[in-house]
Amino acid sequence: MARYRIAWEDPAEPEAPLKITAPSDRWLMERKRDGMTEEQATMLCAQITLPQRCFEGNKTHFVIVPVEAIPTDRTNRNAWRLGDLT
Repeated sequence: MARYRIAWEDPAEPEAPLKITAPSDRWLMERKRDGMTEEQATMLCAQITLPQRCFEGNKTHFVIVPVEAIPTDRTNRNAWRLGDLT
């Protein structure tokens, strides 16, 4: 199972809750065979998967976090913001 997740906010929807994206285990295994670390593969997944607007401007719209950093309690999950995980 992947040890990292991509936590991101869509700049086009500033009031929307934080989104979590997980690379598939199969995809990670293929990238590891190519010589990437899991962190590098997760960053590549972010670059491929997230909307281009997440990489524009001077504000960070995503962060790579370990699975343990994501709260397991789903209470108030629609209120999570990027700053809550960093």
